[in-house]
Amino acid sequence: MKKTAIDIAYEYIEKMIIKGKWKVGDKITPEVRLAEELGVSRVSVRSAIEKLVALNVLTKKRGGGSFVNKVDEGTCLNNLIPFMAIGESSYREMLEYRSYMDVLAVELFIKNASKENKENLKLIFEKMSVSHGGEEFFLLDMEFHQEIARGSQNKMLSKVNQIIFNVLKYNYTEQYHKLSPKERIEEHKKILDSILEKDTEMAKLSTKLHILRTLKDLDRPK
Repeated sequence: MKKTAIDIAYEYIEKMIIKGKWKVGDKITPEVRLAEELGVSRVSVRSAIEKLVALNVLTKKRGGGSFVNKVDEGTCLNNLIPFMAIGESSYREMLEYRSYMDVLAVELFIKNASKENKENLKLIFEKMSVSHGGEEFFLLDMEFHQEIARGSQNKMLSKVNQIIFNVLKYNYTEQYHKLSPKERIEEHKKILDSILEKDTEMAKLSTKLHILRTLKDLDRPK
């Protein structure tokens, strides 16, 4: 696909920031000069800048140009949230993603988690065990897996999981409730016990089966 003038300007600005040519707080090259250097119109450059401003990568000051904001692993990822529409198909896609990434997270949790992470995980499970189901149980379920992602000490993994769970917690679907809390508690206990025993392979297997079972539930008659 042929790049548009806006794409050219956007990618150039992005490259300059990623390569460290423009650092946090730096004022980027003025629109007029960028347009000349890239051989595109000033309108195209302005549109590219506005897109980066919307993503919180740049800040535009009236009459003062555009400046680079602090960019970390969450800056652009946070902007995925408005675009993640929730329906049965996208719910399935999130579960498919989790069938791989949650397995990685539990492996890294066993390797890297702090004592506090482990205590938090046990506390969340205890709350799940006495929960009566419904939205409360659903949120505890999400928090259980999010604590594993946090304890992995992998910032990217933790951030993407947080985004997915933030979307899901406002859109939890009827598909989730096809399995009783009792069965879900048993699955989470297997994951927790394997983690505490530092049985990496069993923890990964239990996590994988847990997600795959949830996927299978989507195909059950409503």
